[in-house]
Amino acid sequence: MRLTKAESIDNVYRAFLNTPLDQDDIDFFTETQKARGGQPFRRRMLHRLATMNDVAHKYIMVGYRGCGKSTELNQLKEDLEKQTEVGSRYFVVSYSIKDELSLVNLNYMQLLIVTMEKLFGAIDEHQLGINQEYLDLIKRWVQTKEITKISDTHKLYEKRGELKYDASFFKSFFGSFKIASTHSASMKETMKEVIEPRLSELIDLCNRLITEVRLGLHKIDKDDLLIIVEDLDKLLYDKAKEVFLDHVDILTALYANFIFTFPISLYYSAWWVSRIKNYFGNAFEFPMIKVREKDGSPSTDGLACLRELIEKRMSLSLFESSQLLDDMILMSGGNLADLFRLIRDAADFAIDDSRSVITAHDYQRALAYLINDYQNTISDVEIEGKLYTTDQMYEALVQLATNKTYENSVVMLHLRQTLLVLGYNSDFWCDVHPIVKEILKRKGKIE
Repeated sequence: MRLTKAESIDNVYRAFLNTPLDQDDIDFFTETQKARGGQPFRRRMLHRLATMNDVAHKYIMVGYRGCGKSTELNQLKEDLEKQTEVGSRYFVVSYSIKDELSLVNLNYMQLLIVTMEKLFGAIDEHQLGINQEYLDLIKRWVQTKEITKISDTHKLYEKRGELKYDASFFKSFFGSFKIASTHSASMKETMKEVIEPRLSELIDLCNRLITEVRLGLHKIDKDDLLIIVEDLDKLLYDKAKEVFLDHVDILTALYANFIFTFPISLYYSAWWVSRIKNYFGNAFEFPMIKVREKDGSPSTDGLACLRELIEKRMSLSLFESSQLLDDMILMSGGNLADLFRLIRDAADFAIDDSRSVITAHDYQRALAYLINDYQNTISDVEIEGKLYTTDQMYEALVQLATNKTYENSVVMLHLRQTLLVLGYNSDFWCDVHPIVKEILKRKGKIE
């Protein structure tokens, strides 16, 4: 869907859908590097990929949900596809775990299945060609007794007439495999019983497929391959540990350059330094846009950046006052998803009351809904079989809000992952989300 700037209140909602900008919407992109503390993610990533394209590195992009990672990755993709002066022109295959699988029930083996579906899709779409020797190899795998049984049980493909085992067939096969593994409880058990003991075969098939893609890239004037896997950062702590700690060797066994988005909770845990970090080429942190300085004063750079970003999407005359816009920005904590929601909901309330501009009353009503959602997030939670209570959540939030100190406990990691606590710029400091501070004030827990 192409973006258009909202010149009237009726079009505000459309202009602030919480979707990443792609190449068609480049005019709406705002450079946010300065407001994030000056960390040049794209420039560093471009340089690293240009100078290390002969090494199959796995890169980590760390950031809070709603901070704009997907838009930044889309910009990186565009830059890579055009890059000629400093290195290789990359062919980028990207997919979102949230769109393809279930974040709650994700199985690490599914990452191989989806990756193979996307690679076969790239071969088919761009006519890259595929070696008959490889087609015969994977055909034999599909026709093994175990995989045939899975195929028959879950109807992964129709056996009508003479089958043509080409890239299109295997794209469809692995796509059906993905869907069945996501929605069928019996398929999950089957994968554990049948696929897991023979996982090395699947890894080998995936690596050979990566080679097939590479060999055909010259046909589309590309030099190398990059695979971007998004939304792994949305995994909760237990599931993130299963993927990145218990099975990290699976991710790093694939011989291609990868970028994985990575959960903030796991990045600040002891596991990152002691067990995970060494498996990856580099970790690039993508902090929130800083709307306040560490001392609590408004950030000039952050406010200016977000005003510019909003003005590209809507006429600022649709706000009752410039102060109202600044209030929304400050209350968002720099989280773009929250800021966009405040603007969308406030515009809806204005329309409900037949107003042509967003007023302070509309903003307060939108804010009340967002506060309620965050309030519901502060609740008992079970992590790794242990119950952490609502009181423990509040205790950690109050300590950070009042003393600016915190322990890197499981509770704090959970608060970061659920956006109750946000992190900022190159000083690596964090603070309670302004929405949550409002909750603490209303409950009399802080002044």
